[in-house]
Amino acid sequence: MMFHQASIVSPLANAIAIPVISFLVTPLALLGSFLPVDAALDASYFILDICMQLLKWMNQLPDVVWQQQAPALWTLIPAVAGVIWMLLPRGVPMRWLGWLGLLPMLLITPPRPAMADMKVTVLDVGQGLSVVVQTATHTLLYDAGRKFSEHSDAGGRVVAPYLQGEGVRKLDGLW
Repeated sequence: MMFHQASIVSPLANAIAIPVISFLVTPLALLGSFLPVDAALDASYFILDICMQLLKWMNQLPDVVWQQQAPALWTLIPAVAGVIWMLLPRGVPMRWLGWLGLLPMLLITPPRPAMADMKVTVLDVGQGLSVVVQTATHTLLYDAGRKFSEHSDAGGRVVAPYLQGEGVRKLDGLW
């Protein structure tokens, strides 16, 4: 919840990658470091390459990351209580009810402005400002910020996290 997202595919990816790395890649690499021939190292690299291609493919599947708006601070209290309830020893009845404590954190969205009202947020994006205007039904963005390098820009570092925290899934206008 701290990062407002979770990987949906990671349990499956770990279920595949951990045994492959533990039982195939690592032993072959260790064996190859002692042998004068490269066959074990080549086999280790080949298996690792196939595993990595599978993991890259899994990462490119649609909706592999579940994203969530920033939860209201008060929702953390029932969530922590629910997690503690689920972690109680096995003999405690109805431990599964601890999931109910997580529901407020997952289901309550940030409030939108009332009809005929608007919320204006100004974000500092380096050498300028970005303005987010929210109404009851629309979200507009003026200036997503500049690009710092090929891999970094103000929109990705400042604007996108803000919009995600507000629960905005799509923009109705961008200027």
